[in-house]
Amino acid sequence: MSVFIGHILLTPIKRQKRYEQVLYEILQYLKTHEQEVSIKFNSNYIMISPTLTGYDVIHIPFHVSHLKTSYFRINHSGDCSNEVKIFGSVGWEILNILKEHFPSKVYLFHENLEVCAPAYKPLSLKEQLRRQVS
Repeated sequence: MSVFIGHILLTPIKRQKRYEQVLYEILQYLKTHEQEVSIKFNSNYIMISPTLTGYDVIHIPFHVSHLKTSYFRINHSGDCSNEVKIFGSVGWEILNILKEHFPSKVYLFHENLEVCAPAYKPLSLKEQLRRQVS
């Protein structure tokens, strides 16, 4: 069984400066989880992976024109390890940061993310609205 998370880009995002602010917020969030996830920088992408296994990767592009609809698969066999739970939770929160800043342009989805509990806590509708308004 795998966990799938992803975002669908409904319309292209055009403002690079605004996107850079979102990237900065994502990097600040990742800094708080630098013990749990591995962060590498490519010339075009930020690559986030679990610290120990490192075979599941989430790519976040530096340039807004490279941001496309993306699906990320988090593999685990049988019982979900703590590392996989944290990685799933961190990945989902990164996508939520995108959604917060571009609510009409980004649609999020997930499948089997509930196996990442207690690291993953679903957002209530009230919390989703609060994030979009702020």
